[in-house]
Order: sequence, then C-alpha cells, then structure tokens
Amino acid sequence: LGKPTVGIGHLVLPEDKLKVGDRVTDEQIATWFTKDSSKAKAKAAFQCQELGITDPDIINIFVSANYQLGDFKSVFGDTYSLIKNKRYSKAILNIASSKWMQQTPIRAGDMISAITKLV
Repeated sequence: LGKPTVGIGHLVLPEDKLKVGDRVTDEQIATWFTKDSSKAKAKAAFQCQELGITDPDIINIFVSANYQLGDFKSVFGDTYSLIKNKRYSKAILNIASSKWMQQTPIRAGDMISAITKLV
C-alpha cells in the first residue's frame, strides 16, 4: 500500500525520521511494539465495549486487527456498523471480499471467526 513498516509491523511515521534502508535496533523495535500494542489494545477495548463484546478471545482478535490496520473501525467503517447493528452475515461477506482477506487471510479469517461467534 506504499506505507513503509519496520520491525514487527510498526508503521513508519514522520516523527520516526527513518527512510527506506535505515537500520534500527532491537531495542527500538521493542519500544515501537510496546507503544503500538498499547494503542491497539486501547482501540480494541473501546470498540468492543461499544459493540457489547466481552469475550476475551474476540477482544484479542480486535487487538490484532487494530495492530495491523491502525484502526479497524476507520478502515472497515461499514463493516463495523454492520457488526454494531448485528448484521453479521453481511459483515462477514464484507471482510471475505476485502483486500485485507487477500493480503492477510489468516488475520482476516480470524475476524470472520470472531464475528461468527457473535451470531
């Protein structure tokens, strides 16, 4: 998508002051992972509270989706609204036919499995 990442999925931000080809330390990767994971957990907690989801396994899938996508709700706004309105079959179809499914089928498939548990 033209968005450079480094380490274990950290989206390179302007404040990182990195360019393609720069080397980073294991310590920097760990710092980014901690920060990025914390953001993903907070977003997942808010989203799952809003959606009425309390199952820890499903919450963890939302954490994973937010870690990868930056913000599941922003990237999949229509799908998020479908989940909120309990239109699970349509939400599953949206994810199944998405670029996300083509690019990372395991993670997208995990979200489909999570939504299936909500039915």
